[in-house]
Amino acid sequence: MHPRSFPLALLLALVSLVLVATPVAAGDFRGADIVSVAQDETVDDDLYVAAGTVNISGTVAGDATVSGGTVTVAGRIEGSLNVAGGSVDVLGEVVGAVRVSGGTVRIGGSVGRDLVVFGGTATVASSATVAGDLAGGVGTLTVDGSVEGDLLVGAGSLTINGTVDGDVNVGVTDLTLGSTAVVGGDVTYTSRNEARIADGADVGGAVERQEPADAPGASPIADNPIVSFIGALVGMLLLGWTLLAIRPRLVLGSGETLRRSPLP
Repeated sequence: MHPRSFPLALLLALVSLVLVATPVAAGDFRGADIVSVAQDETVDDDLYVAAGTVNISGTVAGDATVSGGTVTVAGRIEGSLNVAGGSVDVLGEVVGAVRVSGGTVRIGGSVGRDLVVFGGTATVASSATVAGDLAGGVGTLTVDGSVEGDLLVGAGSLTINGTVDGDVNVGVTDLTLGSTAVVGGDVTYTSRNEARIADGADVGGAVERQEPADAPGASPIADNPIVSFIGALVGMLLLGWTLLAIRPRLVLGSGETLRRSPLP
């Protein structure tokens, strides 16, 4: 391959991943310092946003893909939500899945499918419901709300005060089950430390601690293949969002080229 053609081929490969789900050129693209979808506004397509501050209070009929410094989603997303930001608040209703990466993440609304979260600090508030699994890698994760599926995460510190209907299978440094915690299935955790389980915590299955196989001082997140796989996908998404934010015409033009001549 000619050296100058390699970056274009790499970009086309990235765009092809997006095309599997939706045509790149389709949708509503918005970029500015501040982007808002008002409470009485409906976006009748997929929404793509790159901005310093993003506020979505209205309705998005398709998927929403968002990159911003501060992101607040208080409206309704009828598809899935893919978001990367410094601070992310998902307070409304997402009918599909939520995939989020951020320094500080707060989930306070309803998620119709799985929740995948990567960040420094993440909170699933008491008002939140997740209809599927909760997976990802987080420095500090607090689950005060309801997860109807399994909890599959790698975390430095994990605290459960809410409800997990399925199993808890995690790699952590510290695990705490508060007095209001309810786990329907088993609790299996990989850690060098014993879990702190408060009086009143209700675990329907067995509780088992597994000793980490990695070297002392290594992160338990690295041993979790689910986290590693999802992390690779999130990394590709973040790269795509960054390219879309800084070179939107290049990305859209490459997508059009891919549709016209997919084999080359």
